[in-house]
Amino acid sequence: MKAGIYTHQHRRGGCKCMFQTYIKGMQSDNSTCESVLRRTYGDDCEIEHFTDFSGDCPPENVDRPGYRKMEDAIRSHEVQAIIVYDLDKISNNINLVLDFYRLCRENGVDVLTARDGKNVMKVLDVILAKGSPGGY
Repeated sequence: MKAGIYTHQHRRGGCKCMFQTYIKGMQSDNSTCESVLRRTYGDDCEIEHFTDFSGDCPPENVDRPGYRKMEDAIRSHEVQAIIVYDLDKISNNINLVLDFYRLCRENGVDVLTARDGKNVMKVLDVILAKGSPGGY
């Protein structure tokens, strides 16, 4: 089994000391996500990292290199699961999060978060069944 960890950090300032803080936060998020993957799928789970660190693009923009690489891996069935620390690492826009989730569901890819594991899929399925915000 192969799973992906997606990490996105939006830089909120140019101070070098803040850059180091963001990197440490991303490392901590990755470690937590890896632990959840190992508990869920076992120690032999192969992990690929998809990472974006953006400075000028708004956090709701999904036109990021790591995100696009992750989408390609989902479409080509290279990964069977994707984990993010929180769904807002995908986007702050719920419709974009739901678009991501639809892509995963269409390709048989599990979606997990560090806090909720696979249970996040139940919540997203309910949102999709009721009709998402914004008229989707």
